[in-house]
Amino acid sequence: MFRNVESDGRTGKADIVIGEIEKELECKMTSGSGQYKAFALQTDYVTLENKENLDFLYVLADETFKKFAVLHFENLTPDDFHPPANGSRGKARMKKDKAMERCRVLWGEALCRNQEMIASIENKIKESVGDMDSRVLEISARISACSDRAVKKRQRLVKMLNRETARYEKKIKKLTSKKSYWQSVPPQYTFNLEPLF
Repeated sequence: MFRNVESDGRTGKADIVIGEIEKELECKMTSGSGQYKAFALQTDYVTLENKENLDFLYVLADETFKKFAVLHFENLTPDDFHPPANGSRGKARMKKDKAMERCRVLWGEALCRNQEMIASIENKIKESVGDMDSRVLEISARISACSDRAVKKRQRLVKMLNRETARYEKKIKKLTSKKSYWQSVPPQYTFNLEPLF
């Protein structure tokens, strides 16, 4: 699509230079790490500081290199990366919660875990409220059906109603707390990799 494109990648040179639009594109490839295949999107911090802002193309691959996701980030600055940790050889980890705002997913899928978790928790809250309403109605009907002489049975049922109500309210409160947590933390992302063919 563009003229005057160079691909070099030697030390000190940009991976791709698109002369027509005066853009440099740093290309990175990673197959993730750890048990859950976390993708730490990194870059050389000194290069980024020298350039002030850069476009990045990250290619994420599975361990067999059969599935991929391709992410294009525009105009990332040093503020979009954590400062290099000791022993990281100058590599800085991307702050995904900031940088994903300037990401175009070219292949695969990027999912915000926060939205998924909130939706899942909301479904669980809805189910719990429905279950509580059904249980309360059931026990209330049993209390209403008691004769005036069944005092002990009525007392047992009232205690059961209080216990069940407290149990469901505790569960709903815990779920509501989890929902608040996912609403308050910075966005976290997972990536779905897809085969090319």
